[in-house]
Amino acid sequence: MNDYETRIKNREYERQERRKRNRRRAQIWIVIGVVVLIALLFFWVDIADIAGWGDGAA
Repeated sequence: MNDYETRIKNREYERQERRKRNRRRAQIWIVIGVVVLIALLFFWVDIADIAGWGDGAA
């Protein structure tokens, strides 16, 4: 295997590793976003309940 083939193989390996890291990073941010949205929803429901903005059926 010559130097060119080695560099091409390494480049492909690095590209695959980068894709894995990016997927993992995206999944982590999605999970963080979902947790924040759920927390905000509960907070909003509590504030609405305390302030009497809801009908109580929710």
